[in-house]
Amino acid sequence: TIIGGNSNNAFAIDPATGAITVNSKAALDREAVSSFSLSVTVSDGLHTSAPETVTINLTDVNDVVPVITAVQPISIDENLANGTAVGTIVATDGDVTATTFSSWTIINGNSGNAFAIDAATGAITVNQSSALNFETIPTLTLSVTVSDGVNTSAVETITINLNNLNDNTPEITSTSFEIDENSPKDFVVGKVEATDKDGNTPLAVTIKSGNTGDAFAYDNATGNLVVNTVAAVDFEVNPVFNLELEVSDGTLSSTKTVQVKLKDVVETGINEQLFSTISAYPNPCSGSLFIEIPVSVVISDITITDVNGKQVYSEQPSAATGKHTLNMDALPQGIYFVVLQGNGAKKILRIVKQ
Repeated sequence: TIIGGNSNNAFAIDPATGAITVNSKAALDREAVSSFSLSVTVSDGLHTSAPETVTINLTDVNDVVPVITAVQPISIDENLANGTAVGTIVATDGDVTATTFSSWTIINGNSGNAFAIDAATGAITVNQSSALNFETIPTLTLSVTVSDGVNTSAVETITINLNNLNDNTPEITSTSFEIDENSPKDFVVGKVEATDKDGNTPLAVTIKSGNTGDAFAYDNATGNLVVNTVAAVDFEVNPVFNLELEVSDGTLSSTKTVQVKLKDVVETGINEQLFSTISAYPNPCSGSLFIEIPVSVVISDITITDVNGKQVYSEQPSAATGKHTLNMDALPQGIYFVVLQGNGAKKILRIVKQ
């Protein structure tokens, strides 16, 4: 008979043979108790023996599932180099015998194979730098498991947040605008649209070149391109402006050519009837261009501009009348505008150079 030490009826003893057997498997938990000291007696039918202690030691077996220790969200910069350490995950195991963890595995959430985990240590490192793009995936949620050689843990979620860096160059998306010539100062030409994939980064736009006569200005407060110098917004002098605009986020920048086309309008002070008698020939021309100027018209200024508004020729003749000759030999083939001014008026001639 077992008269003592049989916690939770762990064992049973055969009264005829003295054979001890397991009675309750659940009671044999090495993590709860390391040994049992059973007090046992026996009878000869008339007399009962003194108690004898039978010690049963429990051998530890790997029967406890490991548990991954929960971790706080991890924050790292986007675009980190391959091999960069991110963090090390740890686990616990209730078995009495020291556990060697193995088979650390990322089973889900590893978009683009962004991370790798050391199967032996649980150390997470960057595996694919290009996959760490805040603008595409700002947060990766990894599902991780580990084994103790026999049992595999439940899934633990590891959250890795990416820090947004200034790694995208801003771009201007606007292409062209069209306004009337002689538009008033501060007239809004149009809104210059610019984007930056990094998000709400303040952008600054400047006019780098092509702004003949300081014709336009950019208002960073509103994002609008506006007229700055009315006199420069003159179709007869410069029908097209090719503005090179630069956009910057303070670190990265890019440029783009944005075209402003001027629409010709009838201007106050131009004597259209008087200047309508002016003609030029041959048109197209290849060498000399002859301009017939009536005696009633006095021309005091002659300029030639190309289609981009660039002045390629200028002269101030002394009261040119009659037939005036312009030498076009030096000019490449293309379309040009000959601007004649005098008598307080202006005339523009469109000429094709062959």
